[in-house]
Amino acid sequence: MLKILLIEDMAHVAQRVRNTLKSLSLSESAFADNAKTARELLQNSFFDLVICEVSLKGISCLEITHLAKSKNKDCCVIIISSLENADIAERAVKEGAFDFIIRPAQMDKLDNMIRLYMAVKK
Repeated sequence: MLKILLIEDMAHVAQRVRNTLKSLSLSESAFADNAKTARELLQNSFFDLVICEVSLKGISCLEITHLAKSKNKDCCVIIISSLENADIAERAVKEGAFDFIIRPAQMDKLDNMIRLYMAVKK
């Protein structure tokens, strides 16, 4: 069973991710909607998959990627970004994140990214 962390402060986006996970017969192991909780979870737990907002007040996807990878070098980090923050998401990918999607237009890509990760993980 995959250990999945969802980090998202927008309720409607979090619900959309949950629906995607549910359609794949997965569910998150943990959830954070603020920087403090996200940092604590990442420092104290091991995750296979982290799906996160590009930037929450107090933590960025760059820090999330580094924290997740410090516990599990094979952790897959998928970033949900707005168009105006795509440059930060691109930088995170260069620093180890798997990929990013632009919301709302590319939310359907999330399903495919998770499927690809699961296929590679096997």
